[in-house]
Amino acid sequence: LNLIPSNPFFLGGERNARTLEAFAIQACGGASNSCFLETNEELTWMMPHHAVYVTTIRFDEALGTTSHVQMFGSPDGLAWDVLCDSAVTTQCNSTAAVPISCRSKGAVKWFKLRLCKG
Repeated sequence: LNLIPSNPFFLGGERNARTLEAFAIQACGGASNSCFLETNEELTWMMPHHAVYVTTIRFDEALGTTSHVQMFGSPDGLAWDVLCDSAVTTQCNSTAAVPISCRSKGAVKWFKLRLCKG
């Protein structure tokens, strides 16, 4: 995976390069849970060797109601399709691990997660 945060201090303010393993431990709520997206920030990631068809998205924790999350998919990183918007699919705001049905238009290699206000 290639990770591209919109905020260079996404990993808790550290400027040094981090390994994917260290990021995965943080992103999964490991020992040092300091990965956060602020309002109007986004995280983009790309799978250089694989493409997938998206049919369901699930967030491990309830998202809350003070902001909403948008998930996008793209085959090339240029044209983006909305896969999920928690302002529209509201059950994930109050309940953890709810599967959200969605469908990508084709196989995607790129994903973007955006945190929006409201």
